[in-house]
Amino acid sequence: SQLLEFCDTFFFILRKKDAQLTFLHVYHHSTMFFLWWIGIKWVPSGSTFLPAMVNSFIHVLMYSYYALAALGPHIAKYLWWKKYLTILQLKILALGVF
Repeated sequence: SQLLEFCDTFFFILRKKDAQLTFLHVYHHSTMFFLWWIGIKWVPSGSTFLPAMVNSFIHVLMYSYYALAALGPHIAKYLWWKKYLTILQLKILALGVF
């Protein structure tokens, strides 16, 4: 799944959607594939379940935000939580939960 998520970044670059390429997005998607590969290859146990679950939860929130934002400007007033989603992503990244 991390490789598919990296494709998201690659398609943004191909479509020249530079406004959507934040540091967090590029950093996360360019490192996660290799970090998860290392984790699965050398730490194959149940200890990888929690970080994977947290990462999936964050992505569900993130893509829910994107889906709502795509509905148009009349939904924008309900998307006040974008700032908090970004803060949550940064805190999770700082904790090392990929």
